[in-house]
Amino acid sequence: MFCRSNIARFLFSSRVVSNSSRFASMDRLANTKSPYILQHKNNPVEWYPWGAEAFERAKSLNRPIFLSVGYSTCHWCHVMERESFENQEVADILNDHFVSIKVDREERPDVDKLYMSFIQALNGGGGGWPMSVFLTPNLAPITGGTYFPPEDRWNQMGFKSILRFISEKWKEDPDHINSSAGQVLKAISSKSSDVKPGDPPTVEVCFMATFQKLKASFDEESGGFGDAPKFPKPVDLSFLLRFAQSQAKKRPEEAKEAIRMLTKTLHAIYHGGIHDHVGKGFHRYSVDGGWHVPHFEKMAYDQGQLLSIYSDVALLTGDEICKKAARDIVEYLEENLSQKDGGFWSAEDADSYPVKGAEHKKEGAFCVWKEDEVKEVLEGEMIDSTPLSDIVIAYYGIKKEGNAPAYTDPHDELKEQNVLIMHNTHEEMSEILGVESGKLREAIEKAKTFLIVNRNSRPKPHLDSKMVTAWQGLIISGLARASIALGDPMLARRAQVCVDFVKENLRSENGDLIRAVYTDEEGRVEKGEPIAAFSDDYSFLIQGLMDLYETTVDEKLIEWAEELQKKMDEKFWEGDRGYFVSESDVVADGGVRMIEDQDGAEPCASSVGMNNVVRLAELVETDEMVDQAEMIVAHAAPRLAKFPFILPKLLEGYERMDHGGIKVVIVAEEARDSMPFLALIRQYLIPNLALIRLKPSAPSWLSQRMELLEAIRSTEKPSVFICEDRACGLPITNVEDLKNRLEELSRRSILMK
Repeated sequence: MFCRSNIARFLFSSRVVSNSSRFASMDRLANTKSPYILQHKNNPVEWYPWGAEAFERAKSLNRPIFLSVGYSTCHWCHVMERESFENQEVADILNDHFVSIKVDREERPDVDKLYMSFIQALNGGGGGWPMSVFLTPNLAPITGGTYFPPEDRWNQMGFKSILRFISEKWKEDPDHINSSAGQVLKAISSKSSDVKPGDPPTVEVCFMATFQKLKASFDEESGGFGDAPKFPKPVDLSFLLRFAQSQAKKRPEEAKEAIRMLTKTLHAIYHGGIHDHVGKGFHRYSVDGGWHVPHFEKMAYDQGQLLSIYSDVALLTGDEICKKAARDIVEYLEENLSQKDGGFWSAEDADSYPVKGAEHKKEGAFCVWKEDEVKEVLEGEMIDSTPLSDIVIAYYGIKKEGNAPAYTDPHDELKEQNVLIMHNTHEEMSEILGVESGKLREAIEKAKTFLIVNRNSRPKPHLDSKMVTAWQGLIISGLARASIALGDPMLARRAQVCVDFVKENLRSENGDLIRAVYTDEEGRVEKGEPIAAFSDDYSFLIQGLMDLYETTVDEKLIEWAEELQKKMDEKFWEGDRGYFVSESDVVADGGVRMIEDQDGAEPCASSVGMNNVVRLAELVETDEMVDQAEMIVAHAAPRLAKFPFILPKLLEGYERMDHGGIKVVIVAEEARDSMPFLALIRQYLIPNLALIRLKPSAPSWLSQRMELLEAIRSTEKPSVFICEDRACGLPITNVEDLKNRLEELSRRSILMK
């Protein structure tokens, strides 16, 4: 394999690309609806979309392939486009010696996962976007990396030198490169499919090992885990919550420590610059360890997951900051990512033009502030005898010279600019400024109304207006959880609207899911050339349906969840391996089909799918689903034995499977009779809850599936039954008795002492 440190330099003569070549590239990309790919249609590079035309072209010309993978709101993707793909000299080299393919990773996670596995192995674990991979005409990986600067620097080869070197080596000995690359592809395929199942460690062992790993990397000063760059990584935060509740009785000190780390991190994220204090929502990650300077893109999948965890912590602990954060995300989604028919768009860009008419975009331009700008926007506004601008400048750490540390700003895009951050809590700032807390809060909210009006006059960042099925599922989950935590039934209704949107727009004629739909210039939905959904689309949507069911107790949601689970198993499940990413091979000749086997910025489909089948099995009492969950854990056994912390979401399902779920069954003829019980239940975060509502007079879809429910359905008085291990306790007929039982089940009293 080649690496950047030993790629030799040599020169080719350049040529001028004809207009006909550029028009041909535009024609090839014209049928795509991907906002990312369309961003590149005017490049002088002769791009092809992923597909047979590009593959046949590479084979007929016997050229290596340059594969570029990214997404439309990615900052470094824009940098590489500006520096290299818009550069005529770079385009000449690519067009003369390569076949260039452009892939939107959000459309094709199967392609992304295959070649990212190679890049991570090549770099010892590192990866990111843009992903730049060189392939043989048979799609086997030769070498690659992420972002490459155009010219040599810092003793590393630039993109042009790498292109020239690889092209020369290919001409010298293509057979050797084909053979070596083929072996790499075979090794990747073997790693994905040949892991042997075994006996996993116990849940307790996995839980404690993962907790200790997180504790060892916890940042006591700033919250979060590890060093810069800092990602929220909701799967880790969700695990800490589950760990705390599961260990509250056996290991109360460790459980309380988990809650402490969790809340400190959530507070730090909310107070940090990664949170958009004016425009709401959360950026993808911070480049520093203190959550201050983010990469400014905002992703739908982050909002959905963070909404779930902030809501659940608020429900368990009553934490006011978590409630504020949850409400903030809800408002961001509705104001910025909500499509008129009910879906949610994918993301907002990191980069934007600093002023109208500017030649180049800058990262964060839409979000940052100069001190003088804040003073001008708030001029004349006073709080008692103090200018409101002085209050805001102190509150958010604004400085005349700008507050972004130099090491976080390699391109000087944030010079003299400020990323709003709260170095102190609101209560601390109230004392520092000598302003009563309520009055200070009103002042800050008033200031935001002025700042947002000013900010909205700036050129807005690009909106990626595709709507991905998987991310609709994550947002449905978040809205469902927030509806309970915030006591707002309208959020559950908004989640249901999204469910209806998916049914109407993100399915093929036979009911199979598709990956994404797009938005035209008038905001209408268009499908383009549909891409079959992937395993994460199914698993995240099924999870969303079940989360919303626990909020609304609408059995139609469970019916559709079970239907989708059957389709998911037919398409992605094989034996005891877990779930594959896609229905078919990514590289047909190489037989490569990737397994979902590690949780990251999003949980993997195997982890979510395992949780789903455990939850569904509790409701529809299907032994086959229990067997399936056990097979997923058995397949993961080698990883769980060594690195359980890479599968925190899977561990949640493993714990539920091992300890069993808790059915809380409300039996009442009239909805009004069940409401006092239901309202009380919704005040508690019960681990492993399955909520069911029955009418004595008529069997429901669920009661017909479960003998246990039929046995208790005929009770005369409105009652609640707590059922564990396929047995139900005595009926609870008054709210006070139910409250005592729920307090015990939630373990809140133990965790909050």
